[in-house]
Amino acid sequence: IYAITRGTGALVIHDRLIPVKPGHVVAIRRGDPHQLMNTGITRLEHLVMALPRFMPNDVVVGEVSKYKANLEIFEFPLPNLEDCFDGARIMPYCFFEEDVSFAFGLVTNEPASVKRPHYHEVATEFMYIVEGMGASEINGDLVPAERGDWFKIDPGDRHALRNQFNQYMVALCICNPRFTMTDVHYD
Repeated sequence: IYAITRGTGALVIHDRLIPVKPGHVVAIRRGDPHQLMNTGITRLEHLVMALPRFMPNDVVVGEVSKYKANLEIFEFPLPNLEDCFDGARIMPYCFFEEDVSFAFGLVTNEPASVKRPHYHEVATEFMYIVEGMGASEINGDLVPAERGDWFKIDPGDRHALRNQFNQYMVALCICNPRFTMTDVHYD
């Protein structure tokens, strides 16, 4: 699963070309030939989740498509922003087959959007800070958070993202097993 966090590119899967930009999350099935190309003028960054885990000897390098001019262009719209229970605005993705979910979240510094920490009984959550800075509150401790930081939230950990500045803080949250509202709990 590729999650695009910065820049613009084109993801070729078989004979399909998918223009990608920050906020896109695309599943690539086992055995699908694929290639990610930078089509912008800035750096293209993406996160990769491999299920099962990545094994270098599992990669077969070859030509994705001999006839790139004949690729079908597939428009992949970003999901609509949704209000989330924790005060963020999110773009959610759920991959049922892999039992994992991704959500790009926009966390603001508005007092009305600040919610109390919650926890999950089942899911492990990984948070990656894409843009901005603030703090990750984990079990009552505020840990500084800025672009490029990762946080692992184990089941039972009380957590919340805190934006302390007048800018968006963008985070990518990955849950396994996939996120469900039935696994959101408060003390």
